[in-house]
Amino acid sequence: MINKYSFDVGEAIDTVVTQWKDWACKNNMKTAVLGMSGGCDSYVCAAFAVRVFRKENVIGVMMPNGVQSDIDDARKAIEDLGIMSTTIDIADAYSSILDEVGYMFNRPVQNRSKVNLAPRLRMATLYTIAQSCDNACVITTGNLSEALLGYTTMWGDMAGDYAPISGFIKSEVRVMGIAMGLDRDLVMKKPSDGLSGKTDEDAFGFSYDEFDKAVRTGKWSDDLISKAIPRMKASIFKQPVLRAIASPNIDLPLVAPESK
Repeated sequence: MINKYSFDVGEAIDTVVTQWKDWACKNNMKTAVLGMSGGCDSYVCAAFAVRVFRKENVIGVMMPNGVQSDIDDARKAIEDLGIMSTTIDIADAYSSILDEVGYMFNRPVQNRSKVNLAPRLRMATLYTIAQSCDNACVITTGNLSEALLGYTTMWGDMAGDYAPISGFIKSEVRVMGIAMGLDRDLVMKKPSDGLSGKTDEDAFGFSYDEFDKAVRTGKWSDDLISKAIPRMKASIFKQPVLRAIASPNIDLPLVAPESK
C-alpha cells in the first residue's frame, strides 16, 4: 500500500516543544541532561531542550572513550546552543571492565560486547549527573529510524526519561534541525555510532533516505526488504522498552511492507 505523505516541520516542532513542556511541568522537571556526540540527533534534541528548559538549564555531556575523532563537532554544537557542558572520559572505566571480564572468562571480550559497553557507561554517567542536580531528566536522543532497525543499545543510548525525537525518522530530524536554524553541516553530517568505525549506512547496506521513504510511504524495494526487514524482526524485543520512555505523541504514518 502506497501512502501520500507530507511533513509539516513547523507543526512537528511545536508538537515536540508543547508536549515536552507539559510533561516537564507535570513531573516537576527543571533541568535536562544529555550526551553530546557530535551528531545530528543529540544536537537537535539539545536545541529542543533549550526551547523547553532554557539554555542555562541544559547540560551537554561529552563522553569520549579516550580519543574521539569528532568531539570538536560536539563542542561546536554546544557552543552554538550556549548550553552548559562538561567532558567525562570513560576510557579508564571501559578498559577496567573489559580487563576484568576477560580475566573472568580467560579469553578476550567479544567485539559486540565492547561496542555496547560504551553507551551503557555513558548512560550511567548521564544519570549520575542528573541525579546530582535538582529535578533533572535524562534525554534519550535516538530517532525512529534507528529504533525500527534495532540500531540501539539496550540500557545504553535507548535509555532515559524523555525521548523528544523518537517518533521521527532520520530525515525528519534533519529537516527540523535546519528549520530551527542549526548548523547545516552538523545537521547533515553522515551518522555513525562513534564506536565501530562505520557509518550507520555502511552497517545497513542502504541509506536512511531510502528506508525513511519506505517507512512513511510504503514504497519498499525488494532489496530494501531483504536487508531491512531481518534487522527489524531481530530487534522486536527492544520495542517495549522504547515505548516505555515518555515521548511526544506523533501522528505520522508508519507503513510496513506488504506480505507476499
